[in-house]
Amino acid sequence: MASLRDDAYAELRHRIVNLVYAPGQRLFERDLAAELSVSRIPLREALQSLRNDGLVVSVPRQGVVVAHFTADDVRDLFDVRESLESLAARLAAARVGDDGLGRLRASMAAARTALGAGDDSAVAAANAAFHRELVVMAANPLLSAMMRPLEARTQWLFNLTSRRDPEPVSTWETGCGEVQAPPGRTSHKPTYNTGMRTSAPHTRTAPGPRLAPPPTSIQALVQKCDEHQGLYEAVAAGAADRAGALAFTHVASGRKESIALAAAWSAGVVDPVEATRTRRRLTEPAGSTPAAPPA
Repeated sequence: MASLRDDAYAELRHRIVNLVYAPGQRLFERDLAAELSVSRIPLREALQSLRNDGLVVSVPRQGVVVAHFTADDVRDLFDVRESLESLAARLAAARVGDDGLGRLRASMAAARTALGAGDDSAVAAANAAFHRELVVMAANPLLSAMMRPLEARTQWLFNLTSRRDPEPVSTWETGCGEVQAPPGRTSHKPTYNTGMRTSAPHTRTAPGPRLAPPPTSIQALVQKCDEHQGLYEAVAAGAADRAGALAFTHVASGRKESIALAAAWSAGVVDPVEATRTRRRLTEPAGSTPAAPPA
């Protein structure tokens, strides 16, 4: 049972964090159970874990909705991350070891490869692995427990604020090495599956509406790579105070823009209670015909 719950949790977490399900989208237990080939009990346990992570909201006797990421939510996340990640960096530098440094280098190499391929999701995963390894190196179980639920929200926020727009450059020199711009890289925004019901095995590639915040330069991703290199060097040198200061600056650098973007995209937030009162796609016009429930 635990394995089924964990598998369902991991898959749904992946879909939410990677924008397969849009913020505000209603999730139907019967559909999810069929798609994931699990019974209602492990599915509900998985949904409870997602609630604990802040990724979904439950409306009593109505259903579950993918949570919105409001400006206040983003502000709260940065408040906590700035404190905990700077602590993790200081402890990692104080307890530095060769194995941990090797894993940090591997995550930076993975970020460089993903950046060159134009794969922003892979960049996010590699960057998350870098920060996760700093927490492991800190060797503080309480800190690890506090950081675990933040990882999903951090990756989710990255994907919500990340754009894939072409740059007028072909090569960037970064702290992670030289990165080649992928040929023919084209601009596109994340697309979401917002179909309320589907008979497909899964809905990872179903088309949906587009969220279109202002474009962000690819140099922002390059900057993160540079900052990770500087942080790595401080940890490797055992410079705890410098590592803590760099980690704080690294996290805080995205605060202002992220809050502004969250304020823009959450301006038309659908109330979770309202979202569970209809079986229509959340983006359909009010006069459109609701999708018929399955027989």
